[in-house]
Amino acid sequence: METLLVVAATPNDLEHEERLLADATGKPLVVHAWENAKACTAASAVVATTSSKPIADALLAVGADVVMTAAECVFPTDRLYDLYRNGWDRFNAYLLLHANEPEVTGRMLDLCAALLIPSKRPAATLAAPLVDPHLITRVKLQVDADDQVKDVFRLKPPYPCYRGVGVFAYRPVVLKHWRELPKVRAHRWDLELAPLLDEGTPVSVKCLETPVLNIESSDDYRTWYLRRGK
Repeated sequence: METLLVVAATPNDLEHEERLLADATGKPLVVHAWENAKACTAASAVVATTSSKPIADALLAVGADVVMTAAECVFPTDRLYDLYRNGWDRFNAYLLLHANEPEVTGRMLDLCAALLIPSKRPAATLAAPLVDPHLITRVKLQVDADDQVKDVFRLKPPYPCYRGVGVFAYRPVVLKHWRELPKVRAHRWDLELAPLLDEGTPVSVKCLETPVLNIESSDDYRTWYLRRGK
């Protein structure tokens, strides 16, 4: 299966852009995501996409393939859709990695890609144990008995639930109809999977055994930096 892996850097504001460029480890955060993406064996090709020139420059400096996408893109999936409709529609499957997920490894990306094959479902994602359920910076997932996403939340999630990891696998049919999907709840609560779930599209999910930290604040970055043993 020909699979395109896209590392999507979607800086919503200057502070977010600065976090993606934070380099206390010796390299920008976005470069960590790129390097992990390159370790994914399921990917036939890997590209990065952003609307930020500083982020693009940081990626180009390490030899990344970068495609600029529209600044109006709200979600990373919007950037993937922008690619899809502009000549990147030849792949059988698409993997998407949020650039603020530096703990997502190549093996995790492989796990997400593999979900599309046996399930025959159009979309898949990963979930991880939820360490801080009250933070609205964490997307929460409910998972049903068939290993499918039941619903997605920001506030007051039903329990048990997991953190939604910023990794998605899509079949082309999802991207083909992405623009037409309902996005009222998605835009109100910043829930990238909501358009699929609200339309009734099944989404397979693999629940990881250990927490995976996404970087949504300077405190997150500090925690991640210390966890790396620096």
